[in-house]
Amino acid sequence: TYNDTYAGVYIVNATASLPEFNMIHNNITNDAGGIGVKLLGTTIANACNSNKIYNNTITANNGVYLTYCASTEIYNNTINGKLLTGGIKMDNAVSSSKIYNNMIYTDGACTTSSYCIVLSVTTAGGTTTQNNKIYHNSMYSSGDCMRFNNGTDNTGNELVNNILYTASAAATNYCISMNVATTVQFSKCNYNQFYLPNGAKAGEFNS
Repeated sequence: TYNDTYAGVYIVNATASLPEFNMIHNNITNDAGGIGVKLLGTTIANACNSNKIYNNTITANNGVYLTYCASTEIYNNTINGKLLTGGIKMDNAVSSSKIYNNMIYTDGACTTSSYCIVLSVTTAGGTTTQNNKIYHNSMYSSGDCMRFNNGTDNTGNELVNNILYTASAAATNYCISMNVATTVQFSKCNYNQFYLPNGAKAGEFNS
């Protein structure tokens, strides 16, 4: 898909029956509206894998956007965007999902709100995003690599064996930036590699 006004590929729960057992595989999207791939209100074994998602001209967008999803796998995707606000964004009640083996590159005219992976709660009173596994991803950003803006806590979320590279020279940019209200951060945060050659910081917590 190219230059779609909404999204390159999207699966949305528009009826009482939840979309299940869908696979979004081996697609290419270019500048696809607001989102490369959108999954909303899906449960049970949905997957997004081996896609190439490019977004080099449209501002305030996401490569893959999940909201109110469970048991979803996002893997083996290449996401490249000069103006992405989130390479992969997990927003409101994303649970028991796996994000792994993705290459995510956000660069160009980025601001500090350009992230490779985001976990967030943007709906007032929304449910936090918990019990997800983020493994074996490679991230490059000119801002922050990861942003956790996740309400009260990150219970059950695991961040393991990822490569996080921020090219920023600003001390206000981080490989991991966390904005949570409690001391609960990760169930696991192990074996990650942080590369920050120009003056950024490895992490900020309770920001």
